[in-house]
Amino acid sequence: MSVLLRLVWKVGTLLLHGWLLAPSAGVILGDEDDGRPAGEVVAQGHDGAAVLAAGEQGGHSSLVDVSKLLASYRNSSSSDSSSSSSDSSSARDRHCVVEGETWKSMTVPLGLPDETFLPMAFEIEAYFTEELKSDDDMLELAKTKFSDITRQGQCSERMFEVKADHDNEKGSWVWEKELEGRSEQSMWEMSSPIDLSNEEVELGCIQTAAFQKAFSKQIPEFANPRTRVDAMSNPPGLHAHVAAKCLLTDERRLVALLLTWDNLFSEIQKITGSEMHTQKKFSRFAETYHQKNPDLYEWLKGYVNKKSFTPGVGVERLEEKFNELETAMGGGNADPHNGYRRFELNVCHLLNVPCAHNWAKKNKVPKFGGIEFRGFDSMLGEELRLVLMLMQRSVQTFCSKDLEELHAIVVIKDPKEQAEEFLKLLGMEKLFSS
Repeated sequence: MSVLLRLVWKVGTLLLHGWLLAPSAGVILGDEDDGRPAGEVVAQGHDGAAVLAAGEQGGHSSLVDVSKLLASYRNSSSSDSSSSSSDSSSARDRHCVVEGETWKSMTVPLGLPDETFLPMAFEIEAYFTEELKSDDDMLELAKTKFSDITRQGQCSERMFEVKADHDNEKGSWVWEKELEGRSEQSMWEMSSPIDLSNEEVELGCIQTAAFQKAFSKQIPEFANPRTRVDAMSNPPGLHAHVAAKCLLTDERRLVALLLTWDNLFSEIQKITGSEMHTQKKFSRFAETYHQKNPDLYEWLKGYVNKKSFTPGVGVERLEEKFNELETAMGGGNADPHNGYRRFELNVCHLLNVPCAHNWAKKNKVPKFGGIEFRGFDSMLGEELRLVLMLMQRSVQTFCSKDLEELHAIVVIKDPKEQAEEFLKLLGMEKLFSS
């Protein structure tokens, strides 16, 4: 990764250091299967350039049908341009129209153009930076932030519901304390509904932008010393799950992703502005395999020869090795919460392996087939969208590309060079250039 690429991302991150939301415009989120032409732009407003450093301000004031933009990107070579003339009022009747910034990055779909979008979910931790409020008031504030968005048409109602418990993770956002303290000193967590569709992820990113003025990844200056000490050992972060059962059609696909992500993870943290989580003292909640479990890492490397992957041995054998080497990982077996859940790529919801050494609650969670990306700083709005794009496309790519293409990425040893080639493979290199 060149110095220029990192610099451009850093400039964008500084522009959003306070997470300030630019003026609103209308964004249409819709259904790809409603029979209308793919890629309809209801009102022209984009310059067509898919070039953006994360957090760049000044989006265009336009109405954009995001789901059709994605379909257009996928089918641009065969779409009928004459069919893109439906009027705006008709689009509003059939789609979810919300007021929000039409970011330049919306010219690029979240997922790969020719691949099925994989359901997602995400959790964002942040500090409240304004006046002291009771826990009940904080819940009401969150409900207002998520629902007080002007909208028309048919929107996913669960994206506007907020609860304070996990009784219905599929039906609403969950708002809760991640780190205890007085309200303005507590670390709060917003968890999206599970199994989000493409359109719901787009909507969720727009909704989180409403939190940019009142929430931060930086602990408030007026926090009491105890809260500050706790915070310095566990900074706010972003975790996201992507449905990943497709990686198990050939376990070498999963191994290739684990090895690649392990090698370039520090570079990915740098370009996404996750400077808090790049610090070694914070890495214990999202460590790499080669750091935390070198025995397992060496075994996984046995899948890779200079010219190709070795023959697969099957998912069951992979699971056996993970279970066999569970107690070999760093971090201490005495900590019941330690385990595979604390790797930068958590596979404990995908493979039949324990999430924690001795935490029954976590280990009883059904294996829902997701892979969890960890170790990112807290993000909102467009920064969030770009990182979720990175995660979505990573899984899509390692599920769909030929093994020969994946092998060519895995064997690159230099993390910077590997990150550059990785972004090209994901079709995201232009998002980090000027």
